[in-house]
Amino acid sequence: MKTHFHPEPENLSEAIKTVNGYWVEPDTYEFKAQIDAIDGDWIHLTRNFFYPEGGGQLADAGILIMDGNNYEVLDVQNKDESVWLKLNTKLSKKQSMDSSVLAKIDESRRLDLSRNHSSQHLISAAFWEELELDTTRAEVGVNESQVELTRSPSLAEVQSTLEVIAQLITDDLPIGSTFLNKDQVRTMQYRGKIDPGLTTYRMVTIGDYDKNFCGGTHVSSTSKIQDIVINKLEGKKIRFYSGIKAKQYLQQDSIRLMELGRILSASRSKINDSVSDLVDYKKKTIREMIKLKTKIVEYQVSSSEWIDLTNYSYKFVDIEEVDSGVVIGIIGEIETNQVICTRTPSGVFIIRGNVSIIEELMTALKEKGIRGGIGKTKIVAMGRVKANDDIDTIIRQIIE
Repeated sequence: MKTHFHPEPENLSEAIKTVNGYWVEPDTYEFKAQIDAIDGDWIHLTRNFFYPEGGGQLADAGILIMDGNNYEVLDVQNKDESVWLKLNTKLSKKQSMDSSVLAKIDESRRLDLSRNHSSQHLISAAFWEELELDTTRAEVGVNESQVELTRSPSLAEVQSTLEVIAQLITDDLPIGSTFLNKDQVRTMQYRGKIDPGLTTYRMVTIGDYDKNFCGGTHVSSTSKIQDIVINKLEGKKIRFYSGIKAKQYLQQDSIRLMELGRILSASRSKINDSVSDLVDYKKKTIREMIKLKTKIVEYQVSSSEWIDLTNYSYKFVDIEEVDSGVVIGIIGEIETNQVICTRTPSGVFIIRGNVSIIEELMTALKEKGIRGGIGKTKIVAMGRVKANDDIDTIIRQIIE
């Protein structure tokens, strides 16, 4: 396991005091305060321990109890460098200003968010330390969270990094924070970026393994994360669960694997091979099916008879559902006085003819509300008709 060296600066000055309550007392879920500002359904308290949405982390939720009434906290946001709470109802300024309230933060939600945020730091740190893949974006949710990296990692890289993460959780590294000013930050090495406009910086540390500036809430040590499971890898994006939700996902995944093993009549160790064989068989079957459908379309087109209409010979063919390029290739070259139209069960039509008749046909079809367009060669047009559109009759009438 690699560990980048993060030296501490010398002569650290006293920690800056202008820090948020939820940083200093992260375990405070109930507190008393007064309302000192009201703006519609938004209020401001004289004291606050609610976490406002930011840094990729969702806001806290909870309730305020005032005069025997419960008010639900729907949202928490930073406004003008101050934390405001959105309630489920508007308060009267005359009756509510300076009122004392008992605030209760949803402890379960906060713990889920804190655990997931610490998990995100651990994942980001591990991918950086082991593979030098930086995190470009992170979202911390109550259930699923996600990290986006600078490139897509391979499954082998994900597996090796997860092994490192599992060891870091077992090692029970302390997760702490330090408050620094701008001069102190200039002398430090750390992961990620900082906002140059701030005067107070909060550095979150995971033992000696990671240092990252962050304003979010966290658990006290890596063991509190319990488990991390990556449930989906989408290119550069990694979706994950942590804690009890990771365990629940693994349990559900175990049941799904057992059921899959029964369907495939394969042991767990042979499921990958069985699925791989099944996928190969499916691909082969699809290729054979496309070949057969192509042959059917070739027969359908070649066996259909031409109908003489005024100055043109015309052919209309209902065909199997195949790729449009295949159909155009099957139609091939036709005489300048010939027009052919094919239609699939889904309503996709292809018309081939000379330039003038194609333009005339598409103009008339568009006037009747049938959508389509003319290709670059101007001798082929394509579009889609509805089930009740009789494109065969329409084309005949236009040609005649």
